[in-house]
Amino acid sequence: TWRIQADVSPPVVRALIDGSPTLASWYTSDVALDWEVSDSQTPVTGRIGCEPFVWREEGTSPIQSCEATSAGGTGRAQVVLSKDSVPPVVVAAPTVPAGASGWHNNVVRVVHACTDATSGVRTCPPSEIVTGEGTQVVQSTQLAMDHAGNAVRPSPIVLKIDLASPQLTWRVSHPADINGWHRVPPVVEFSCSDAVSGLAPGACPEPVTVSSEGAQFLTRSVTDIAGLTSSVTMPFSIDLSPPTLAISLPAKVVLGSRPTASANASDLYSGVASQSCSTMDTSTIGRKSVTCTAVDRVGHVGTATATYDVVYGFTASNAPLSNPAQLYVIEAPRSVVFDWRVHDAAGHAITHAAVVAADATEIACPAGGVPLMVAPGGETDTIENLGDGRYRRNWWINYTGKVRCLRLSVTLDDGQPRSAIVRVQPKRRVTGGPKPADLAPQRPKPLATPRIPAHMRKR
Repeated sequence: TWRIQADVSPPVVRALIDGSPTLASWYTSDVALDWEVSDSQTPVTGRIGCEPFVWREEGTSPIQSCEATSAGGTGRAQVVLSKDSVPPVVVAAPTVPAGASGWHNNVVRVVHACTDATSGVRTCPPSEIVTGEGTQVVQSTQLAMDHAGNAVRPSPIVLKIDLASPQLTWRVSHPADINGWHRVPPVVEFSCSDAVSGLAPGACPEPVTVSSEGAQFLTRSVTDIAGLTSSVTMPFSIDLSPPTLAISLPAKVVLGSRPTASANASDLYSGVASQSCSTMDTSTIGRKSVTCTAVDRVGHVGTATATYDVVYGFTASNAPLSNPAQLYVIEAPRSVVFDWRVHDAAGHAITHAAVVAADATEIACPAGGVPLMVAPGGETDTIENLGDGRYRRNWWINYTGKVRCLRLSVTLDDGQPRSAIVRVQPKRRVTGGPKPADLAPQRPKPLATPRIPAHMRKR
């Protein structure tokens, strides 16, 4: 009987480090390294590396390794050693430097800048807000610490802080006269003080005489050594002129509406005390005027007048009049119908409006165009009063041998033209069969001036 024993486990290699790491495997002093090699079954027959080692430098060592061989194979281990014996550097400083005088004139935030060249900064003292005035000694109670556990407290810094603006008061030689206005130029004198950083010689303003005309403000200021400034602003006024008006109102208003005008008065000196405009008359159509008045604080009166037009309310019933910006395409000869209703602001019908002009003017053709889908209204030029404020203008348009564009326009007795534009082109002919009656050649007809019924003529 044979008994065979096999070693299938390599040697165990263990690093023996003399010392205890602090934080994140860092050491704060020299580190000694040795190796322990063992095999419980067969002897160790070879070693590579495995020499004792001492790391004395700041920072991280090269990789140290040990390799041992036995009948069970090869065992290996590697380590690096990290040493940091120097605490971090911490610098305290205000986020905003002091002024040229060495004084801060606002609450100071002190921040701490921490650096560590070896293990790096783990914690840094937080910023601090310094709110005291005068000379302040600032030192954080918090520590700066690196990853090796080295710690240091920031050094103190000295700050000079002035948070209060200087005092500035003024006195006028005599009070204002009428409604706060001076009739004699006043003399203003000043007094100044500062309890913390103090005032430089000549910082307080000199006396001043206010003599210019108009509503104005005199401003003077004083600055303390820390750079804080106090200002005073004093109103003084002399007024010799009336206010001016810039009337605003709609250029056109609908019959029976209730528009208003605004005087928009202004006064360069004492200011406007009151302003108003007369009622805008919309009882009849035509050009009207409105008068506005303004009074300033010393009693000067200014007036102005503006004009406006009272027109009919106008509603187009169909194309092309309902969309005057659109170019409509028609095939002539045919008629184009304008249907509309005129009314006052309340919607009441205007039954006796007069048509004072109906014009067809040839114009340059715009691009594009859509077919006019509204049915024709007959082969004559007519103007009809359909009742309830509804009116109709029928335009008979011939094809004159060329494509052209026309602006069709009607003007009522309120003076306002209403128009539409059409492109006139010939009717399309159908080939290969009988010619439809509505496409038969027609005798061109000139654009005649329509007959205006007597009740629609301007009176």
